[in-house]
Amino acid sequence: MKNLTIVTVLVLLFQVGFIQAQESTQSRYFKEKLYLQNLITGIQSENTGLRRSAIYLAGKYRLTEVNEALIEAMKTEIDPSTRILIALALYNIGETSGMEAILNFSHVEKDAKVKRMLTSLYDEYRSHFAAQSSF
Repeated sequence: MKNLTIVTVLVLLFQVGFIQAQESTQSRYFKEKLYLQNLITGIQSENTGLRRSAIYLAGKYRLTEVNEALIEAMKTEIDPSTRILIALALYNIGETSGMEAILNFSHVEKDAKVKRMLTSLYDEYRSHFAAQSSF
């Protein structure tokens, strides 16, 4: 009987611990919103390393919420390698507005390497989209 009481108390303690460890949905929403805002701030940063890391993470996790921030960053970015990174992030996200921006930027791009990459990404997107719509 004593063992049963001890086991019951331990089980109840574990359950209480798990219940308290769960976050509320509202709390999670605010954290996600804060994380996205921090990522957008990183994309807009003047610190090159921070900006490039934020751009990479946006593309890696396909965060559609930062699509417009990436398009705006592409308009002002001077460094060719960062422009390519932005284009890759937009391609990974796959939003139509981002892909249209890549097409528009490819028409006015002066750097040959960046222009070639933008054109290739848009062509890949178009062929992938055409293949999906044929099914």
